[in-house]
Amino acid sequence: MRRLMLALCAASLLACGSDSTGSGGDVVGTWELTTVNGSGLPFTLVQIASPPYRLEILGDVIIYEENGTWTASTTFRENDNGTITEGPEPGNGTWTQASANITTIYPDGSSSRATISGDRLTFSDGGLTAVYERR
Repeated sequence: MRRLMLALCAASLLACGSDSTGSGGDVVGTWELTTVNGSGLPFTLVQIASPPYRLEILGDVIIYEENGTWTASTTFRENDNGTITEGPEPGNGTWTQASANITTIYPDGSSSRATISGDRLTFSDGGLTAVYERR
């Protein structure tokens, strides 16, 4: 009986950890994109041979605020038939969290889902898996 009580106490302590949401972790904070589909950045999102066109993501930072809003700055590079443009693209919206599941809601009403595990946030959508790490 004593072993069972010790095991239950140990399991309870491990479950507590630093997780303020009950599972996964708290998403509030700054997150930086580290990989897309397992590859580092830059990552080619679109490439067309003729006429030559390439769209790459160079970086992305998302800030989730305690008040349920988020802001982001995504840096793209576009090569359209030799004309190269590069720069940040801002984004914003709201978010919700249920345990380890994060829903990011965009101004047009669309949303994306992610899971949080400690200091790692993973989005999987449309054949892409984007991994962010807490800064």
